[in-house]
Amino acid sequence: MRRKPAPPSGASPRPLRRRRLGAGMLALALIVVVLMGLQWYRGHQVASSCTDNGGHWDAERQRCTFGGPGRIPEPPEPAPQ
Repeated sequence: MRRKPAPPSGASPRPLRRRRLGAGMLALALIVVVLMGLQWYRGHQVASSCTDNGGHWDAERQRCTFGGPGRIPEPPEPAPQ
């Protein structure tokens, strides 16, 4: 079995570890940003779907309402085909 040549004096494997750590941190940050973006997009789509179907998005309660503020939310009737 061949041995790796010894690094020159004063050199250490630390730059490789730092690169790995940096790449790992970058990957983790990217995953977090993507997950947060998906969560935002999902909320946007739910609110948009509500208003597209004739409802009103209640941001405080995070739900869709149809009709007046005192009514129980009802889904819209399907469109005739």
